[in-house]
Amino acid sequence: MLHENLPILITGGNGNIARLLAKRLLKDGHKITCFDISDPTPESTVDGVDYLKGDICDQPLIEKILKAASPKIVFHLASLLSGSSEADRKRAFQVNAQSTFNLLELALANGNPRIVFPGTGASYGSDIPPDVPEDQPQWPENIYGVTKIFNERLGAYYTMTHGMDFRCLRPPLVLSPYAPPAALTA
Repeated sequence: MLHENLPILITGGNGNIARLLAKRLLKDGHKITCFDISDPTPESTVDGVDYLKGDICDQPLIEKILKAASPKIVFHLASLLSGSSEADRKRAFQVNAQSTFNLLELALANGNPRIVFPGTGASYGSDIPPDVPEDQPQWPENIYGVTKIFNERLGAYYTMTHGMDFRCLRPPLVLSPYAPPAALTA
């Protein structure tokens, strides 16, 4: 359990995971700032959460937000999902990989908050056993999985070389009451 009243930033703050996470963290007494490229809808808005709009690739804006919010934890959920990533690989790299590098660099210069990052089962590819061990080789079959592996390795590098507290969770599938199941999402 986290100490109460921690300032927490959630990138990709209008997404399905972010909405559920923000509700839970707010209930636990934390100050939540959600950042997303789109405006929150009335359905996605959580009372008591601050919402900021902007592009995760806008490095000066991210630095400004980190300075203003002074988060102790950043849940870095912003990304293009599988289908969108395949449709525009260049943008997928910018959003899913370059923005993570930028965020980690800016985090080091702005209080070095803990970074929590969602990996993906897509990083394994399709030839996997029913029970996937932690050391299962990762051979992604799409750019989404490739960028997620890049970020996992980048986080490990920042942990080893800069003492960053970078944590990765690798959920195999995400279901949400807020969005219908769809192919090519995560």
